[in-house]
Amino acid sequence: MSGSFCKKVGVSPKYYTRIRRVGYLCAQLATQRWQVTNWHNLIFQAGYYDQSHFIREFIQFTGKRPTLYVKDNVELSQYL
Repeated sequence: MSGSFCKKVGVSPKYYTRIRRVGYLCAQLATQRWQVTNWHNLIFQAGYYDQSHFIREFIQFTGKRPTLYVKDNVELSQYL
């Protein structure tokens, strides 16, 4: 089953889920306009179970720690 998913989407289901999770977080960061008051709640809503897992995966996809990403990426304010 995952073989057909890989053929159609281009990545494994697990990797696709990781991409969507980080994308969801970036969208949430954009809608909150840099005013993240509860990182733990945001992390939990995205499906992460602990902060270290979230930070590790976020860095893998963006190249930056979450707080630095929010601070440095002005384009997020133009997202919505």
